[in-house]
Amino acid sequence: MKLYNVSFIRSDRYQKLLDVFIYSAKFHMPKIELEIEHIDPPPQAKNGGDQHHVDCNHSFLREIEYAIHSKEELAVCDTDLMFLRSIEDVSKRNFDIAITVRKVARKYNTGLWFTKPTSKAVDFLKLWRDKTILVTENFDTMWPRYKEYAGIDQISLHLALQDNLKKDYAHVIKLPCVEWNATQDEWEFITPKTRVIHIKSILRRILINDWDIDENHKYLIPLIQRFQAYLETARGNG
Repeated sequence: MKLYNVSFIRSDRYQKLLDVFIYSAKFHMPKIELEIEHIDPPPQAKNGGDQHHVDCNHSFLREIEYAIHSKEELAVCDTDLMFLRSIEDVSKRNFDIAITVRKVARKYNTGLWFTKPTSKAVDFLKLWRDKTILVTENFDTMWPRYKEYAGIDQISLHLALQDNLKKDYAHVIKLPCVEWNATQDEWEFITPKTRVIHIKSILRRILINDWDIDENHKYLIPLIQRFQAYLETARGNG
């Protein structure tokens, strides 16, 4: 399996995330192949639009085109991931596509997903890509869905999964975020089985902006300490 990541770095603050992503991946999976594709950032959002969704969509469309043409099993990763354990044994599971899901209304998170080099996986990826383009081109009318799913590629994933049920494109399995892609909804509930921390929301702001931790977020201290230890070692200071 190959870890594949599309990255563009707007400042050194975000370089911290990439450094920890690379170091923690190699630390826990020393034999895994890792490919980082550096691309130019997208244009600024128009008319005061949401830059975050523009950036995410820009990366995602490059990721999915790569995955469509790949002949390898891939773990497609956002830059803001920190590995706590190996994810390599996912290869033993039977699937064409594997996604991560949360136990909240915004159930899908596409910070980490997996694909195997099967014809049905390619069919699903093309469907997901086409739905993403459709949502992008009709974003104004899709805004209620954006609030519901918190991402263009997460809206399009929902739509692709609906069509997949009708057309039997691919065998898609759902992996729990608390183990495979822990977001802000799981950080308080992580266990020794948790493999990946998704550094977003308040945790990202603390780490890249050096914010102080308030009383309501003391549970983040172990994750902050782990991130800082990885970063110091990655940069030769540990």
